[in-house]
Amino acid sequence: KGDGQKEAVARFLSTTVALNRTLAAPPGTPPERVATLRKAIEETIRDPEFLAEAEKTGSEILPMTGEETSAAVRQVLAMPKDVIERVKSVLGVK
Repeated sequence: KGDGQKEAVARFLSTTVALNRTLAAPPGTPPERVATLRKAIEETIRDPEFLAEAEKTGSEILPMTGEETSAAVRQVLAMPKDVIERVKSVLGVK
């Protein structure tokens, strides 16, 4: 169990880091609005001017599709309580 929990903690931490700068819409957002937002964000993160400006400012762009973001959020929310408690212990959170 110890090794499995270590893997789960690492997966939780890496997923939450990936989600650190994620844009998300609240539950119940109409699907057509979600599609519009996803398209706009995906176009932005491919835009050469946007990427050039990000590079000038030292901003790291780590693009995730809407589907990848949704899957990552579901993964974090599904983490067992013991894994969350272990993460809190590792991070020194009470």
